[in-house]
Amino acid sequence: MIKLSLKNLSRTFGAFKAVDDVSLDLADGEFVSLLGPSGCGKTTTLRMIAGFIPPSAGTIEMNGRALSNPASVVPPEKRQMSMIFQSYAIWPNMTVAENVGFGLGVRKLPRAEIEARVKRILEVVHLGTLAGRYPSELSGGQQQRVALARAIVVEPQVLLLDEPLSNLDASLREEMRFEIRRLHNEFKITSVYVTHDQSEAMVTSDRIVVMNQGRIEQASTPVDLYGNPKTRFVASFIGKTNLIDAKRENGNVVFTGGAWPLAAFGSTPPGQNFQLSIRPHDVSLGREVPPGAFAFKGRIAERAYLGDVWDYAVAVDGGQLQLRVTTTPRDMFEVGDTVYCAVDPSIVAMVE
Repeated sequence: MIKLSLKNLSRTFGAFKAVDDVSLDLADGEFVSLLGPSGCGKTTTLRMIAGFIPPSAGTIEMNGRALSNPASVVPPEKRQMSMIFQSYAIWPNMTVAENVGFGLGVRKLPRAEIEARVKRILEVVHLGTLAGRYPSELSGGQQQRVALARAIVVEPQVLLLDEPLSNLDASLREEMRFEIRRLHNEFKITSVYVTHDQSEAMVTSDRIVVMNQGRIEQASTPVDLYGNPKTRFVASFIGKTNLIDAKRENGNVVFTGGAWPLAAFGSTPPGQNFQLSIRPHDVSLGREVPPGAFAFKGRIAERAYLGDVWDYAVAVDGGQLQLRVTTTPRDMFEVGDTVYCAVDPSIVAMVE
């Protein structure tokens, strides 16, 4: 069942088109991340979903009911949505319990029901023992849990999250990614999460929508998006990759360093000229070519030891191509060593 639907959604500011013909359906209970660099249109899209700004074109529907179009916008307070901001936006003069129960009080629920629901949600977010504390007495992660609890306790139809972890340090961000996913698994609220951090999107999402210059580049599951990017932008934005110019010629894929049979690849070229996306960890380094393997011959140009991996730059024979390769700490090569970079073409993506 479709919970939220964006249809040909656009938003312009003067001559600048921030969002350009975006169409997207979210299933009931689905967690979708809008992922992309600053200025790609993801936050503008979220603000249109929330009702803060009207679309210049297109419509937004929830449960088949129109919420927004250029002529009419249902106000935010009547959308049955909750939003979590970067700044948490919790009241410093209220206790944890008072912050969480505020929205229920606005809805004029009976005091006993408010207390019961607040108690339950605080236990779920592991803040049950901190109900009487004030925000100044909490860590950043605890304050974010308060914001999550306040948003969820009112049982919204849709939960909107605008880069909610950007103010946390690295270790807390990692912890809260899993916390957000755990809470989603608990409550199954349809959620739209805006972030520029691919790790956050990969951990939390059922589906990731990669945006660039106001448009959707690709929307898919984290696994499919990483393994089967459709465009150069997606391949380079989602993780690290080697992009190699290639062309289709006489049943082969021809590129600097070799020509491999098209039949060995797991996908079909998107055109006559395209690029190969080869992930650094999908390359095996060796001093000899494994039997039957497809490989580039080159030499180690640079290397960096990162503790859990070696990061190599391999200059491929016959051109200016350099491959980034990551290996285990045991696979040690010296700068200047001749090596073979073995690749399985069946897992190589072909992108526009």
